[in-house]
Amino acid sequence: REREWKREMCSEAFGRMVDRLSSLHRTSLHEVCRVRAEPTFDGRDADRARSPARPLVYRIRIVCQEGAVVRDGIDIDRHDSVGSLEMGEVVEAYDRCINSSGVLRYRTRRGWVS
Repeated sequence: REREWKREMCSEAFGRMVDRLSSLHRTSLHEVCRVRAEPTFDGRDADRARSPARPLVYRIRIVCQEGAVVRDGIDIDRHDSVGSLEMGEVVEAYDRCINSSGVLRYRTRRGWVS
C-alpha cells in the first residue's frame, strides 16, 4: 500500500492536480484582497448587516482532515476556542465575513469557523 500512494503522489496527474489547486488558491486569495481593498468595502459590509432582507443560510461542510476550531469571535488570534467540528460535518451558517487577516469566516450557532 505504501508504494501505491507514493507512486500516485509522484505521478504527473497528481502534479497537475496540485498545480491547479494551487492556482485556484492563489486566485481566491487575490480576489479576497481585491474586494477588501475597495473603498466601499466597509460600508457595504455594514449595510448588509443592517439589511432587513431575508437572511441567507450557508451550508458548510468541514473538509479539513483535522476538523475545524469553533471560536467565539471572528478574529482567530484574539478569540477563544469554544469547540470543534469534525471532518465531514455539515453545519448551517447565518453570516460570513472576512476577518482582519483576510480569512473568510462563517458564523454558526456554535461560533465562528473557517
